[in-house]
Amino acid sequence: MLLTSIAFVVLCRRRLINGLATHRAALPGALAGIAAIGTAIILVNPPNRQPIDSDFFATVILHLFIAVLLTILQWTLGVGLARALLPKQISYAHIVLLGFPLSLAVLAALCVVALLVPNGLIVASALIIACLWPLYRWPMETAPSRDLLRRMPAILLLSCAFAFWLAVQWHGPTATLQGHPSGDLIFYASSVAAISSHPYPFPNLGNEGEYFGYFNQLIPALGAAIRRLIDIDGFLFVLMTAAVMSIAGAGIALHAYLTQGREVSFLSPEAFVLMLAILAAGRYPYWIAESPPVAHVVPLTIAVWFWISRRPESKMSSPIAVAMGLVGSLLSKVAAFATLGPLALLGIVQDLRRLPVWARAAVALLVLLCGGYALLMLGRYLVPSLLAEGLATESYVSIAIYGSPLTTAWPYVLRDVGCLTLAVMALVVMPWPYSLAASFGFLIALIFPYAMRINFVCASISLGLAEIDDPARKKRWIGGASAGLLLMLPAMVLTDPAGPLAGVVWLFIMAGLLWVIFRREGISLSKPASQLGRAVLPAVAVVLALVLFGESRGVLPTTRQFGAQNFTPDLRDIWQRVRELTPRDALVFTDQTGREPGLLGGWNTYAFNGERQVYLSSWYQSRELRNNPELRDKRLGINDLVLSGGMAPIELPTHQRYGSYFAVVNANRPVPIGWDRIYRNGLYAIWRIQ
Repeated sequence: MLLTSIAFVVLCRRRLINGLATHRAALPGALAGIAAIGTAIILVNPPNRQPIDSDFFATVILHLFIAVLLTILQWTLGVGLARALLPKQISYAHIVLLGFPLSLAVLAALCVVALLVPNGLIVASALIIACLWPLYRWPMETAPSRDLLRRMPAILLLSCAFAFWLAVQWHGPTATLQGHPSGDLIFYASSVAAISSHPYPFPNLGNEGEYFGYFNQLIPALGAAIRRLIDIDGFLFVLMTAAVMSIAGAGIALHAYLTQGREVSFLSPEAFVLMLAILAAGRYPYWIAESPPVAHVVPLTIAVWFWISRRPESKMSSPIAVAMGLVGSLLSKVAAFATLGPLALLGIVQDLRRLPVWARAAVALLVLLCGGYALLMLGRYLVPSLLAEGLATESYVSIAIYGSPLTTAWPYVLRDVGCLTLAVMALVVMPWPYSLAASFGFLIALIFPYAMRINFVCASISLGLAEIDDPARKKRWIGGASAGLLLMLPAMVLTDPAGPLAGVVWLFIMAGLLWVIFRREGISLSKPASQLGRAVLPAVAVVLALVLFGESRGVLPTTRQFGAQNFTPDLRDIWQRVRELTPRDALVFTDQTGREPGLLGGWNTYAFNGERQVYLSSWYQSRELRNNPELRDKRLGINDLVLSGGMAPIELPTHQRYGSYFAVVNANRPVPIGWDRIYRNGLYAIWRIQ
């Protein structure tokens, strides 16, 4: 084969040279495609190696397809509903950027219908058709819609690249692979199974008698609804859906924003500030999937700021922005309302004089609603967190509490300085009085990052959008805003739990996304820059092929040292068997808990995958037990008594009646006489408690 190829090149060299000269624009893509095919051929069946997990590749592809389909459906449903609510002669940007917050509400409604209504999937399908009908009846502007469709393959491919990366690094345990997820991801991924089996009310399956709220649970609820149709992996679903919705959502929202107003060059200073804001606005790349509500915050912020900045065009823009901030934060990251709420409310205050009396009354009611919502969130989340964590900057916590040296903590120090710098920049760059809300967002994220760090995302995006709205007035402040964002960038890139390589992947993917969005027809770039742009997508394809095939066949090393330990196939198997072998009204006791908040100790939410009520596995996720050491120790003591045979489960004062009792314990643990073992694998066993 090699000799034949060399002979072909020698004999046909003139035709090859002429062909390359004629089609040189396609050369980067062709070379990248050949590299991708070659990578697949080499890695699909490497010599002397057996596949680590033959199902991993297919499972990732399945969940990627679901994530892409959900993202497209989400935006289409929201845009269809916005098309029905807005006047016919309205711009593409108005429809799309009202559609995104509406899409969150539509998805929540579809989840409720699918999970709680008899024949819910049929009813949900009818609602989907009803939301899509307005797009057929009243089409949108043709030019920007077609422009988005031309960019969508690139946007989705970049989104899929990030989803693949997260899936490889942070997947849960499979039939043959050990999983390495983190604590928050375990909670959200396991909530898919918990909500699917117990949609209402939503019990804390790790602490008998306690119930969760539905805040921050939109993506797990989507997974629970889909689980009625197909058996999905909660970890891959949350990872890949959050990644695709986040990257694609930011691209679509930014594209819509840039279609309304003057054209912004990719190389302009104001575009540089906005791109820095998008790159630096986050805790670290994995945060998007570790805390899946974060996935919706960037497009939500773009939508809210769009309706605020278009306030003079319509009397209803400010109330719409307030409703977006309220509903959007309820269905995404609730703490984001601390910035988005004041941004929108300040617009209403400015518009009160020109509103009719009935509208003022409605605004007063809306303000009262927002105030009540804010008080509820303060009492439910902020006050307990303040009591537990206190007020402190991230760098102070890293250095003073955790003892990190400055050589390790310097990215956090720079981010804190950047937050303070941007709080000042917001006052001079952004229009008054919105600058107050953005500055407050930076400051609250600075002094209380534990619960409010999402607000520097909202404030950074708002600041970047304000820069491109009126660059002439703000040009002298671009240096200060850029400096503040650059100070925040190292923490985003270098502090990911998977290591600095994750930050490099993030920069590569987001740079490609921003180039795709900002690239405009007629803008001339240098020849090397144009060739680089044409090679971005094929290069992403090469990386995807390399990672997927290497991972699925065990050729490439991955960051196995990060994330949870002991998340073995046996652990996955034992909780699957709990679901299969125990009745729904069973109460389960387990030794996979303890006084330390380990992921198979006091923070064990993986037990939710058994879909049965566990007496106690996770006190760390419990509002009742986390800040009450006495009650926590009492519960742990009772759990130990039952497992040692010192107390019969029927003697416990439980919140409801249970038909049977079981124990999930280490396979080598001695158990009381009279218990019946119903299943055992290599590490764990299930016992029926008589």
